[in-house]
Amino acid sequence: MSSINFNCPNCEQHLEAPAEMAGETLECPNCKQPLVVPEAIKEDPDLSDISFGGDSTPSMSSVPNVFDTTPAEDTVVEESKVDENVCPECGASMQEGSVLCIGCGFHKGLGKKISTDLG
Repeated sequence: MSSINFNCPNCEQHLEAPAEMAGETLECPNCKQPLVVPEAIKEDPDLSDISFGGDSTPSMSSVPNVFDTTPAEDTVVEESKVDENVCPECGASMQEGSVLCIGCGFHKGLGKKISTDLG
């Protein structure tokens, strides 16, 4: 008979229940709060979709390398010469991390000047 190991969601007490009790509501023996016995977790994951090469190494040739920062051959990379601390509209100096130029009202995130009507 298999069992389900889990923790009480209220007090984190480690608990164990028979697999047949999955979905049933119980009282935690430690904190006395009601809890639902979770479904059993499948112990052995299905690894049938992994193919192995002749040297028993998983074949990952179809998986893209998300850490490769080299641009693809057909990608055009433009060098950014824009100073992040200068307003692109009026050229005024801006504090690091600022998005709004206090000189002209240009908002770098919106790409345009903004104004406030206070009258």
